[in-house]
Amino acid sequence: MSSSCAAADGLRRRARLTGSCENPEHAAYWQTTLEALWQTPVLGWLDEAPALRKLCLSLAPGMNPSRELGEALGARLLSNLRLEKLRALARRAGPLAAETDDWLRSSNKRFRIAVAYDKVYCGYYPETLDLLEAAGAELCDFSPLKSEALPEGADVVYFGCGHPERDPLALAGNHCLKQSLRCYAAAGGRIYAEGSGLAYLCREIVLPDGSGGARSVPMTGLLPATARWLPNAQPEPAEIVFGASSWLVPAHMSLRGYRHTGWQIEPRGPMLTYSADASQRLDMLGRGNVIGSRILVNLAANRHLLRRFFEPYAPIAS
Repeated sequence: MSSSCAAADGLRRRARLTGSCENPEHAAYWQTTLEALWQTPVLGWLDEAPALRKLCLSLAPGMNPSRELGEALGARLLSNLRLEKLRALARRAGPLAAETDDWLRSSNKRFRIAVAYDKVYCGYYPETLDLLEAAGAELCDFSPLKSEALPEGADVVYFGCGHPERDPLALAGNHCLKQSLRCYAAAGGRIYAEGSGLAYLCREIVLPDGSGGARSVPMTGLLPATARWLPNAQPEPAEIVFGASSWLVPAHMSLRGYRHTGWQIEPRGPMLTYSADASQRLDMLGRGNVIGSRILVNLAANRHLLRRFFEPYAPIAS
């Protein structure tokens, strides 16, 4: 065996053992091999970088890397990145279809959207609210803590995310608003709630009591479920494919956002799950025209959904 063949054989053995590139010669071998066998362009490589590898291995499962670590990895990759090849591949892709704003102010009917807003519920994408107004909606805020009733004539009720665990007794004690919501839902009114908004729609939320136990606090009961608070949980990227249609999302559509893992949902009665994946069945739930989602979605970036706030619908009895 020639010395060059022996060197190449040793390179292959090391690659199988380490799964990384030790030097430019090693990277060149794998680039030519992968591109020849799989017709797949190799755009760059990252060397072993022992110090950075050690930092990556020290991250616990589910732990987000620091910005400094991400920048260090990016800088390390940049020196071995084929930017021109990457740009050439990007230029081959056709432009994304641009969504026009022709639907804005396309309806003569005035829509009123009741938005839950106070010190507990204030987690909204500002551009979503701006676009709703640009489309002709009249946004009327109400407080789950203090309002006695929903704004009159609301076409849709919208709950963003928030922190009901911070003032649960005040939410539970506002019986007038909870009854107003129940009457609205019973009449076929449309309600959409995300994250902690979903928790408010449940029968109860269960919170740690500080002594190792838990306490239950009643909520609206619009969805027959218990929402159990999990402190220190972090949001995680999620994609859901819909297996059933609702007034907000048609079947077979996929949607990306962030799952609010701080609330564990425990069903207590019949509900519709909109997810086509059984493992995500508790991420998007409904009853009648009430929809609760653990997935936080930027509706302004999904204008096809935002439009459905304004489209005609058939009331569904609870």
